[in-house]
Parts: sequence; structure tokens; C-alpha cells
Amino acid sequence: MLLVSVFFVPALVHGCTYFEVPQKDVGLVIGRAMELGDVVGSSNMHWRVSLHPRKKSDRYGYVSVDGVGMKPLPAGLPLVTEGMNENGLTISANTLHRSVYESRLTLKRKVVEWDVVPSILSNFSNVSDALEGLKGVAVVGGPDSEAICGIGACFHWAIADKMGNSAIVEYIKGKLVVYDGPKEHVGVMTNDPPLDWQMTNLNQFVNVRPDWPDSNADIVKHLASGTVPQAVGHGYNLIGLPGDPSPPSRFVRAFFLREFAIVNRPESVATQENAIVLATGILNNVYLVKGTVAKKSMLDAFEYSPWAVIKIPKSGVFLYRTAADLTWKQITLSTLNFEALEPTSIQLSQTELGIQDVSAELSPKRPMGFVRI
Repeated sequence: MLLVSVFFVPALVHGCTYFEVPQKDVGLVIGRAMELGDVVGSSNMHWRVSLHPRKKSDRYGYVSVDGVGMKPLPAGLPLVTEGMNENGLTISANTLHRSVYESRLTLKRKVVEWDVVPSILSNFSNVSDALEGLKGVAVVGGPDSEAICGIGACFHWAIADKMGNSAIVEYIKGKLVVYDGPKEHVGVMTNDPPLDWQMTNLNQFVNVRPDWPDSNADIVKHLASGTVPQAVGHGYNLIGLPGDPSPPSRFVRAFFLREFAIVNRPESVATQENAIVLATGILNNVYLVKGTVAKKSMLDAFEYSPWAVIKIPKSGVFLYRTAADLTWKQITLSTLNFEALEPTSIQLSQTELGIQDVSAELSPKRPMGFVRI
């Protein structure tokens, strides 16, 4: 594992949304959206999907979403935020301003927070081994770590594998905090506050319900003008579900929308394809439209959703889309050459719309009308 020192400019990552959709055949279908502001003075963050081949010191190659060209990072050095390796281990890095990493005054091998994602992906095959690996090193902040975390460039991580195991890892007050498995976390991660607060906050929305709101049936009044109170139209079961883009609100929405969809329509997760549709719907619900989330100062930037991914560790399928082109693009890791000599990448354009003209499908294939004999 390498120790990498990098610096970031203001207006970097401030938000991300991660969630897991359970599916009986493949274990987990994972959705993740990136929500951030552009680098000051840049048209976009210059994201790319990259294949990282195995190096001599690596056990695994991996596919990831990398941010590149962000000064003052050294030229060509990627910020790896998201990925899956060839054995199906996945990791997502989401911002957590409250992060306080481990002390440098230790004899343990040190790994800078920026290097956690590539280190995990290139060295481990499952969640258990990845957690043991983190316990064996000291994850430390980069130079001026407190200030860097203050502008949104510190992280916590969600790790999952092809067996359906998952864990969420945070560093709070200089200590490693692990939420391992469904008895310790709810399969959702956004940003600040830390995860324990986010899960407790779900209790504030216990009134939100998956069924028709008719609990007032015993008190209705039948007036000449109609019956009151009663639900007139759909959607009243979700009154109180927060709709704003803040991390706590995105956490609550992702949790309840997933749970209600599965409870009301078990077929939502009957197949891998159905689970992808459900994950897509949740990602659509947390999509940030650029220019709608207020910025704090001239050095800040308008947050939006430049890209999103869906990952299926057991199938080795990695899907991605961008803010402009919402059509999923698929990468099947089993078809890739992880012994390649050099990394390869696909640039993620934020301007190409990817519109497909299907007019020809509405054109008659043969003359219409009567056929002469």
C-alpha cells in the first residue's frame, strides 16, 4: 500500500448517495450517485471510467471512476472514488467532513485517506479481508487534514463483495469505526453527520407508511360538500418524507423508498433486472439539478450529479451514466484484460446527450392498405 500526498482546491466533493438493493440470486445490487460542485475555474471535474491492470505488487485489477486533471494534484494522478475489482469486491468513497483519521505517531504502515479505495481494490477479495487489512494499517489524513475535511475532501467508505456481505467504515475521533453487516447498518450511506446519527434519524419519520392513509376512518365527517378528512389523490402516505438534497434527507429517502418498494412489490427484486430498475428509480430521486443547490461563497460551486453507477458484484457488472446521458453503459469485468500493460479509460462527458432517434421504428415496414390480388 502506498502513501500518497495530495492537495485539493476548494469546492470539491460535498455529497454522495450509496444504497444496497438485496436480490436473492446475486446478493446485492448497489446504487451510487456522485453529488458535487465543479472545481473553481473548470467546466467540469474531468471524470473517467478506468481499467487499472494488476501491477507486480497487486493481487487484483479493477475498474473505477476517477477524477483527473484537478490542480494542484500532480499531473495525471487520479482521485479514485468508486470501483469494483475482478473478484467482485466493491468500494464507494463518500464525503464525511467529520472524519478524524488515525495518528501518524504509530509504528503501523500508513495509508493516506486518498489511497484507501485503490489499496482495498488491488489487495483484497472480500469484505472480511478488507476490514482486517484496514485494522492492520493506520489510515491517516493528508497534509492539513483538518482544513481539507472542512472543504469536503475527507471520506468514509462502503465496502461490499460478491457473497452479499457489506460494511461501512468511518474514522471518528481518530478511531476506526466499522458497521459490519445487516445487524449494524441499513445498507444506505450519504454524508454528514456520521452513520450512527443518520440511522437514529430514521426514527423521526416513523409516521411515513407504505399503505393507504386511512387510519382516520373512525373520525371522518360526512358533510354535504364531501367527506373529511380523507386522502384525495395518491401520495399522502409519503407526506413528511424529506425532499431536499441535504445528506440526511437523501439518506431517509433512499431508505424508505427502497423498503416501501420491496414491501409493496416483492417483484421489484425478483430478478437482477428488476433490482436494477428499482436502483435506477432511487438514483433518479436523489439526482441534483445543477444550479438548484445554493453555494456558500464565490469560492464554492453549484453541486449537481455528474455521474452515477450501479454495481452487481456477483455478476461482475458495472453500469455507469452521466448527468447529460442517463442511458446506462455496461462494463462486464470478466471480459476485461487485467494483465494489460497500461491503464485504459473512457472519458465521461457532461455535454453529450446520447439521444437515440427511433423515428424509423414508427415508420411502416411495408405499404399499408388493401393488397391487390
